[in-house]
Amino acid sequence: MRRCCGVTAALVSATLLIGGAAWGIAAFNAGGQPSDAVQQAASNTIAAGADPIIDPVFGPTQVYQTTEDGTLRPAPGGIPGQVWAALMRMATPEFVADHLGGLRVLDVPELDLIARVERGVGDARWTLIVNLARISDRATYLRTLLHEYWHLVTLDLGQFDSSAAECETIRLLGGCLRADALLERFFARFWAGYGPSAPAPDSTDAAVGWRLYVRHTADFVSSYAATNAAEDLAETFAEFVIRDRPDERSGTWAQKILFLWDDPEAVAFRDRVRDWFVDELPPPLPIRDWQH
Repeated sequence: MRRCCGVTAALVSATLLIGGAAWGIAAFNAGGQPSDAVQQAASNTIAAGADPIIDPVFGPTQVYQTTEDGTLRPAPGGIPGQVWAALMRMATPEFVADHLGGLRVLDVPELDLIARVERGVGDARWTLIVNLARISDRATYLRTLLHEYWHLVTLDLGQFDSSAAECETIRLLGGCLRADALLERFFARFWAGYGPSAPAPDSTDAAVGWRLYVRHTADFVSSYAATNAAEDLAETFAEFVIRDRPDERSGTWAQKILFLWDDPEAVAFRDRVRDWFVDELPPPLPIRDWQH
């Protein structure tokens, strides 16, 4: 789960149902109200899209299913169609078909959420949830998709050791990460040193994350990154794609980005996205270096 801009103190919590129906990851706070044009397009999409279901939490929700070629049935229009097309271009249709089972579209202005991915317990594929009321512009959802994509990569079932009798790594989403998993290596290098004061790997406690951020501001690319190691890695990945290669002397936040420069898959993805989207990507987040 991620919030846009990364400078607010009140961090939104993820949906994390231990042993329940869904794992909610990567929520985004839009940080402002959407423009009239985008809001109108979103409303038109809700009116003209797939037949809605009534979600007990979110109310009317449009539901789309992923097909074998990564497209959606029925084909969404408006903002949802643009979001899905951008995701297909970023991640490739094959990746989308393999990792995402569908799209759910909300229009809830009071919900402090742009998007998240969630996976039911026992499911192999995720669902992308998008809140149209909080999408203010294209740059907003492109950053969102970068963050979400890296959750799909780093929390893929293949990153977990299903045969582990005892967990000697991070326990997350009901399983133990493999010793060579990217998130496990990221945690060992950048999070283990925080000790017991750090949020747990599956923490969604906003206050705990904020306290860590205040104590170690220069370690993170955004305040939301301090929520837990998985969110830190996803936030760092978005900045890795968006900004130029930093100098390691700039701080721990820069060393985290350079950690991704050593990952061939991450670098190949970065090159592809920057070639495709050129000037459409949002600007880098302002890195704050004050300490309390």
